[in-house]
Amino acid sequence: MTLKKILTASVLSLSLLAISVPVMASQASDITIMNKQKNVTIYQDFPSSADIPATKFYSDADGYYGMLRRTNIVQVSPSHVRAYYSGTVVQDLG
Repeated sequence: MTLKKILTASVLSLSLLAISVPVMASQASDITIMNKQKNVTIYQDFPSSADIPATKFYSDADGYYGMLRRTNIVQVSPSHVRAYYSGTVVQDLG
C-alpha cells in the first residue's frame, strides 16, 4: 500500500469514530420511566358451548391496563369451562 492510501484510510477511520462516539454516549439521568409494568393472570368461566375469546382486555383500580392472551382452558363442570388469560400490563404515570 502506498503512504497516501494508508493516510486516507486512517483519516477516514478516525472521522467515522469521531462521528459515532457522540451518538453512542448517553447519561442515565436523561432516562425517564413513564410507566410501571406487572404480570397478570386471570380467569373467566364460560358455558362449555361458548365461543371463548383468544384475548381479553384487562384494567384494574390501580390504573393498570393491557391486553391478555388466553393461555389455557380447563373443564370445571359438565356445562362450564374456565379460560385463563395472562400477560404484562402497564400503569401509565405520564
